[in-house]
Amino acid sequence: MEPGSPWQNSYVESFHNRLREECLN
Repeated sequence: MEPGSPWQNSYVESFHNRLREECLN
């Protein structure tokens, strides 16, 4: 996987958002 891939950026972003929500709950 390449760090500059647009699809990966959006995937990682949504992934971090999910982790953040789980940590807050």
